[in-house]
Amino acid sequence: MPPDTLTGRISFLVMQPVDALRYAHGTPAAELGGLKTAAVLLLLVNFAFAMSLYYHGEALTAVP
Repeated sequence: MPPDTLTGRISFLVMQPVDALRYAHGTPAAELGGLKTAAVLLLLVNFAFAMSLYYHGEALTAVP
């Protein structure tokens, strides 16, 4: 069972991905709303971080 808070769900997805997948396979889709929201938010944050690294990559190589 994932935690009730959004940050708890995100940490559940990051720290226990195998348990999250097992929980998702055995749970009806109607009950996965909070876990899906946390997964989408985590995906968007990772995408934004990757894009910022891509954009600022030249500045990072200039630092010795």
